Amino acid sequence: MKERFVLLLFIIMGGVLSAQDVSLSKARSLFDDGKYSASQSILNQISNSGKSTASTMYLNAKCSKKLFLSDAISLYDDLNTLFPYHKYRDEVNIDLARIYYREKKYNSAIASFLKVNNLSNEELFKLAYSYFSIDSLYDAQLYFSKIIDADSKFSSASHYYYASIAYDRGLYKSALDKFKKLLNDERFGKIAPYYIVQILFHQKQYQQLIEFAEPLLEDVIASRKSEINRLLAEAYYRTNNFMNAINNFEAFIINEDASSLVYFLLGNSYFKLGNYESAISNFERVIG
Repeated sequence: MKERFVLLLFIIMGGVLSAQDVSLSKARSLFDDGKYSASQSILNQISNSGKSTASTMYLNAKCSKKLFLSDAISLYDDLNTLFPYHKYRDEVNIDLARIYYREKKYNSAIASFLKVNNLSNEELFKLAYSYFSIDSLYDAQLYFSKIIDADSKFSSASHYYYASIAYDRGLYKSALDKFKKLLNDERFGKIAPYYIVQILFHQKQYQQLIEFAEPLLEDVIASRKSEINRLLAEAYYRTNNFMNAINNFEAFIINEDASSLVYFLLGNSYFKLGNYESAISNFERVIG
């Protein structure tokens, strides 16, 4: 009698497990087809029956993530609490990191990314950008450097952010090298030249600056033209080409509020060419 009862219990339990497996399989199939709401409906039924497993809880949380639902993080937390040694640890951390990144909660995104052993190029980029967004520039530069030369759609963006960080840190040689590699890039090719001009100015490479920047004036966006005029003007001044210095200083002053230094250099340029009236006029602005 006892053996018969045990056998019946096994048969019943097998039927329950089989039905749950069928439901989970259907939920996965719906998930794979992008039908996240339908998949989650089945998973909620499994959960309400008290038969949740790590697999059902993980898939349920992932549905919420895909649907941009606010309970996604709490569902992942519940999974980690009930099944602390589940096999989806890396997947959960990546999912959480992506949610935090999407919500611009960069500190939390960083903490989750760092728990994953092998990050993809996309995940490395998002980790680097998260550091960049909280002004942790050394760490950002480190992770951007890991994917700069990768065959990835994130390579050019990594070049740009790495270069801009190097520029901000005064590492002009490194920044210049990276910006030059972006000159023919579809996305950043229009931005890189302005950084290059500024770097050449900081390095006092005035003749190189002139040779590089002069052609830019023919195809420069309006918001950047004054900046190029200003740097070109001083480059010409430093190389004793006072006529071109005057032309560019005057072009700059038309569109921008000039500093006393600009008026002094412009006045001195006129003085060097013997135009004393214009020289005095600009020197008086310095005094004022």
